[in-house]
Amino acid sequence: MHQFVRFLVQRLCLNVGELVLAYACVERALVTHRTLMRTYSVRSMLLGACVIACKVSRDHEVKLHDCFGRVRDVLNRLQLKLLARIEHQMLECLHWRLPMGRIYQTYADALFAAASCALGLPLDVPHVLADWEAPRERTPLTCRAAATAIQRRVRGRVARCKANETAAVRRGATALQDSASRFIPLRDSSSKLSATPAATVAAPEPSQQPTEPA
Repeated sequence: MHQFVRFLVQRLCLNVGELVLAYACVERALVTHRTLMRTYSVRSMLLGACVIACKVSRDHEVKLHDCFGRVRDVLNRLQLKLLARIEHQMLECLHWRLPMGRIYQTYADALFAAASCALGLPLDVPHVLADWEAPRERTPLTCRAAATAIQRRVRGRVARCKANETAAVRRGATALQDSASRFIPLRDSSSKLSATPAATVAAPEPSQQPTEPA
């Protein structure tokens, strides 16, 4: 197993943070699904976790086929589709969420402790994950002030919306009145023009010939 880890670190050029992330992913998957702990499955899980760690930290530089090309000469039975399935199954075991919390620093401490024992030199453990500062508690007065400001903004927006709607209705009514006032004289003039020939046709012309007495 140590040789396999060294092989992955060397071929995939893993740094400390990526190796810690890979170990954290394997542990989270085993904690979530305890039946995955088999002698023939741990290496596949570690391989998938290392690929995930590489793609998370430098996805714009390293792709899946790049990782496959770096390990295919040693893992001769591995295929690109199989590596893609291993990565997908690992993400499914993690529920598509990376582990967070103290687990990163724990694995960093363990890795550097093992390296110190192997080299016989004390190594300083890097601070992998920054300390999380708890948010400051807000007093009731600040909460009320924030709520009041939000309500004022909302009321102002509602008032502006109502004013805009009223102005739009007024503009529409004014436009209708203008169009109606322009259309009425046209009706009067046309009615007068149509009434004139009707009057001339209805009135009989007087006969110019004198009537003979009976």
